[in-house]
Amino acid sequence: MISFLFISRGSEGSPLAQHLARRNIVKMFSANDRIPKIIDKVKYLSSWKDAVESTDVVIITDPLSVDEGVLKEISGSCLVLNGDYIINRLVKNDDFITLCNQAIGDNSILIDGLKCKITGIFNGEFLPCFQLVVEDNKFMEKGKGQNVYMGAVSYFFDKCDLFDKTFIKLVPILKELKFVGIITLEIIVDEAGVRIIGVDNKLDANNYNLFESIEMPTELFIYKLLNKESIDELAYKNVAMNIGLSVSPYPYDFMYDPINKGDCYHMNDGALAHFWKELSLKALIGYVTAWGASYEQAKGRCYRTINRICTSDDVQYRSDIGFKANKIKQQLQSQGWLNDN
Repeated sequence: MISFLFISRGSEGSPLAQHLARRNIVKMFSANDRIPKIIDKVKYLSSWKDAVESTDVVIITDPLSVDEGVLKEISGSCLVLNGDYIINRLVKNDDFITLCNQAIGDNSILIDGLKCKITGIFNGEFLPCFQLVVEDNKFMEKGKGQNVYMGAVSYFFDKCDLFDKTFIKLVPILKELKFVGIITLEIIVDEAGVRIIGVDNKLDANNYNLFESIEMPTELFIYKLLNKESIDELAYKNVAMNIGLSVSPYPYDFMYDPINKGDCYHMNDGALAHFWKELSLKALIGYVTAWGASYEQAKGRCYRTINRICTSDDVQYRSDIGFKANKIKQQLQSQGWLNDN
């Protein structure tokens, strides 16, 4: 059993805290007193400082808490899952700026390239596996409607050309920053080259795909990552996906709090391992995750879980998450960027 302390601004760490609390000791501090303290088995604190020394792992999701003063007070294992932490440091790094301003391959502008995301795990070196993430960012089927994240498919790969042309280039930069954790790159790629157009390390639904696929308890993976224990032979499933569940008027009113939201789904112990409950956006219920040897298997498992837990027709979700994912993966494989997973 591992003890965790979450330091958050609001409830942004709640989905992960809920999962870890099933088998571990979890404490949580939120700078916002109005955030509902409703996660089972999580102890809520009025101050985080007294709990640091007795905690195995500190997880910071609050952008305002991530400064040198706070980090210096945390002498043990600390995982920062907030985009501002890495972005604010990388934008000041000349080597990273140069890397982003140049296409890796040739000097093509890559206007017609594919846009996607890749996520790697760094603890002094990148682990030799990463995930290709294809998001569905439209509210309605077939990529129509308002721009809003509705789900994603992740494919897991071992080292390949795409890995070498992106993550490997970042190794000396991240070592200089003493970064340890999960990092996501937004890229544009075509036959000619690849360009990094964005970087993040915040806790989001795509991380849930990562935790879903790794064949190791999430708490053990985080602990080993931060303590730089050997996880080079990390085993993982081929494919994972997440699907967002919400109720009207989402996404047109994120903060509307439906009175009957809790009556829209019923959770059992089996489904809880694959459900990531959101508290920050009131009309967003959360995300269901599943893994599979193939996209079709992961998709079938994900929608089967949704059908089992949803008890109301008021629950909204897309029925075609990942409809373009296989095509993008196959195109990158045909161009030589990815190996066969």
